[in-house]
Amino acid sequence: MTYSQLTDTAFVNLVFTSADRLGEDYVAEAEKRRHTIVPLFCRILEDESNYEDDGTDRWWGTVHAVNILGILGDPRAMGALLTASEYSSLYDIEWIWDALAECYLRIGPAAVPPIQEAIRKSVDEMGDRLFSCEMEGLWNIWEAYPDCRDDIEDFLLDILNTGNAPYEMIGDIIADFASIHRTDLKPFFEELYEAGEVDLDTLPREDMDYFYSEEPAAPGHRMDLRRFYSAEEIEKRRVRWEKSKAEWEARDFESYMIDHLGRTGRNAPCPCGSGQKFKKCHLEWATEMARKRKEEEDLQEPHRQAREAISMERRSESDLRRFLARKGQTPMFERLREAVQTALTDPKEKFLKKRFFGYFQPLFKEIEFRDEEELKWFTDTFMDYYNALSFSYRQYPRESNHLHS
Repeated sequence: MTYSQLTDTAFVNLVFTSADRLGEDYVAEAEKRRHTIVPLFCRILEDESNYEDDGTDRWWGTVHAVNILGILGDPRAMGALLTASEYSSLYDIEWIWDALAECYLRIGPAAVPPIQEAIRKSVDEMGDRLFSCEMEGLWNIWEAYPDCRDDIEDFLLDILNTGNAPYEMIGDIIADFASIHRTDLKPFFEELYEAGEVDLDTLPREDMDYFYSEEPAAPGHRMDLRRFYSAEEIEKRRVRWEKSKAEWEARDFESYMIDHLGRTGRNAPCPCGSGQKFKKCHLEWATEMARKRKEEEDLQEPHRQAREAISMERRSESDLRRFLARKGQTPMFERLREAVQTALTDPKEKFLKKRFFGYFQPLFKEIEFRDEEELKWFTDTFMDYYNALSFSYRQYPRESNHLHS
């Protein structure tokens, strides 16, 4: 039976049973049925159960629904695509994330008001959704439709000015404006950094400067939705799935052997199923692999500690800046930073004489704390910042345990 002989419902339902193997002929038939099948694909995206991984390939139906709706570029799909964005984040379906920005572009300027409405509603309600796909979609439209640029830029700047946007969203918007070289906004962005309104894990200040220094570029995300259905891409995915499955099976076997090295007796049957004793089969290999794993972990430990210290420094700095901004004492953070640097670099004799809190107590006294609980939070957060920053000053060791807690 050819696609043309199927009812609309039967045709659409094929997305649930074909995994990622629907081809270009399916897309061609979908384009012929544009006016009648858009509502059916929308219903697929509006049903949360379709996103759940039930052990089958049924969830691919949501990926196809997004792709096909994007190819059709029908404004009627906007509500369903916004729903797909939310559910794909909840169920970690990256195939949908990758496609949505392109879908919004295919719909064109008609996609802008619904995207703006969804973002504004979430921000007004102080929600934590970042709308990354929608932001990329807006920038795709910004690049393709110059008449929409002022409206999109004004909207994003208004989001920054609300004071309710998630800190990560603020960082993303700043990065986007830096990418298109809105240098006139840089002083405003600097104020947001000073007030702790930018998530430093999302956008460290040096990253903003980097975007400004690079060639201007629209920060959208493009994708060839049709290519997904080409025979070439389908075959590439098939090869990749098979290779990935084989690698995971080998990795699971190797991990089991190494993890159970100390619990598998030398004379016990080898876990590989060869029928030989462990000592005559995989014992030597597993011992060597365990040694290499330990060696690699030891080599990576300093890098892991450095990453954790950087992340802690950024989080605690943002928290301290926000707190001080609420107290009307934004400049105090730089004074605290200088005091930390002094405490970390002073000679041991001077440090012991002044004692740890001697460097900071005078500054703490200038801050009006509401109660003991607020003082404790501030002190704990400050200690996180101090200990994280101290990782960068290991060339000034005073004792075996350099951190103060």
